[in-house]
Amino acid sequence: MFALLPAGERRITEILVADPDATLCTPRGSCRQRLAELATADTPVHICAPAGVLMSTTLGELLPYSFGGAKQNL
Repeated sequence: MFALLPAGERRITEILVADPDATLCTPRGSCRQRLAELATADTPVHICAPAGVLMSTTLGELLPYSFGGAKQNL
């Protein structure tokens, strides 16, 4: 995400969040703020673990998970 602007991109079209600990980990804090600036509410978000996709949603639907679901660090 942080390489987009230097590369000249201005819009995120899909988001993947991966957690090697296999817990439900969603973007929060500064990552959430940056995503809100570079994506729209209907941007797909895929929350993944080593076994695969744990949840697919949209950026706008993440609000109930705003503090990271089961994991508190991202």
